[in-house]
Amino acid sequence: MKIDDKLQFVEEPIEIMDQEVKVHKHSRIPIMRVRWNSRRGPEFTWEREDQMKLKYPHLFPADQTNPVTTGEFRDEIPFQVGDDVAPREDPQSS
Repeated sequence: MKIDDKLQFVEEPIEIMDQEVKVHKHSRIPIMRVRWNSRRGPEFTWEREDQMKLKYPHLFPADQTNPVTTGEFRDEIPFQVGDDVAPREDPQSS
């Protein structure tokens, strides 16, 4: 438990529980589910990964690589804006 100089309880993240990528039309935003120490008991919120790295770098070991932020996706097919992206018909399912 941390108390600031005004003797108020300071909520801090304890651990990263899960990670996802929020996909918008033209961007991907890595987010993570964070467990906080709270006066009210366990509290979980979804936070942007980049903001958490800036505020709480101790949660991210230097040797940890995140495929979300490094672009190491193995199951993606890159496309550009304007490409026709539609599901392919499976010839065996007909």
